[in-house]
Amino acid sequence: MIKAIILDVDGVIIGEKIGYNSPHPHPDVVTALKKVREKGIAICL
Repeated sequence: MIKAIILDVDGVIIGEKIGYNSPHPHPDVVTALKKVREKGIAICL
């Protein structure tokens, strides 16, 4: 059972592609992380 996901922000959540993943995460990433959190899985950045 997965209890937590640990992510590196630089290059994983936020990247260098202006308008895609910079200066904010891509909306698909935000949606996916919200779904993970709703399942009770902790997200650590």
